[in-house]
Amino acid sequence: SVGDIDFHGDVIVHGEVCAGVTIKATGTITVDGVVETAHLWAGKDIILRSGMLGDSRSTVFTKGNIMARFFEYTIVEAYGDIQAQVFMNCEVSCRKRIILTGKKAGIIGGRVHAIQGIDTGDLGNDVEIKTEVRVGNDVEVLRKIKILQAEVNDMKEMLDRVEKGLQEFAKLEKNQAVKKDDPRKVQLLRVKIRDSAVLSSKQAELMELEQWLSDAKGASIRVFRSAYPGVMVIIDEARSLIKKAEDHVEYRKEEGEVKSLYTTF
Repeated sequence: SVGDIDFHGDVIVHGEVCAGVTIKATGTITVDGVVETAHLWAGKDIILRSGMLGDSRSTVFTKGNIMARFFEYTIVEAYGDIQAQVFMNCEVSCRKRIILTGKKAGIIGGRVHAIQGIDTGDLGNDVEIKTEVRVGNDVEVLRKIKILQAEVNDMKEMLDRVEKGLQEFAKLEKNQAVKKDDPRKVQLLRVKIRDSAVLSSKQAELMELEQWLSDAKGASIRVFRSAYPGVMVIIDEARSLIKKAEDHVEYRKEEGEVKSLYTTF
């Protein structure tokens, strides 16, 4: 209730987390009670045996998975899967899959995005609250990939020229035409070290985005009960506004459009 926690390892809270508290852990964070307006950051999983009552500024971030009963007015980001019952007016970003289960399972208001897909009981509600659900990637990811590909190719060409320059200096040194500590050679070595590090970083980022693109293929939104009017469904770059209630429906992208497939799960 007083002060923050920044711990190398796991953190277990057997009570509640009060408003204004920040908990950071390199391991897993587990909270038995309700989390109020707080901030949670975990290097592994986050397990909330109850849920979180935010204020649209509260944040939850993890490099692992999230398991909770509910989130209200919270900004949530997970590199892994998210399993919960309810998202109410939340901003959610999930790099894998979101699975909402239980009698009250649903996404009510807010914006929810999962790369690999979303399973939920309900989408929106009968008063047509504004809700946005997205799966897959969008044109922004494709744009970033193209930019990174061009940057990586340019840097490879630059490093090839630097390497050829260094090889020329090696020949000149062998013939004693230049000194080993020639300032021009030293500058080329500095450029090589610097640009090699930058290239490695950009290649890692490109690989991650390309993996996202691969993971997003075939992503869908499955609704086990009802999808209500007022919900915007987005799959990759395709979008569709639900104008009438639909039950037991799966939304998929076909021929560049969002299609409703009625089925029993």
